Amino acid sequence: MILFNKYKVVNMFRFKTFIILTLVLISLVTVFNFDVFSINKESHQYVEILVTKGDTIWDIAQEYYNGSKDIRRIIHDISNINGIEGAMIQPGDKILVPVTDKSKK
Repeated sequence: MILFNKYKVVNMFRFKTFIILTLVLISLVTVFNFDVFSINKESHQYVEILVTKGDTIWDIAQEYYNGSKDIRRIIHDISNINGIEGAMIQPGDKILVPVTDKSKK
């Protein structure tokens, strides 16, 4: 036998206000969540770079970006795209560098 607690709404105005605010909050979270994901998705094109002696990921990132983003984030993106750990690149390596419309090509 299942017992259900029966609740009685004492103040109908407060109950309706709570329901409406809850629905508004859920709607806002949903809308802004989708907006954030669409803003972060920039269309990237990739440029393949042949690493030469003395090149670093830092230098390559500075060459292809105009300061629109934090340089550390760009270095992190380049490392993730190419599977580089610890920023170790060797002369002769080919790496992909993402370039956006605002980047220097």
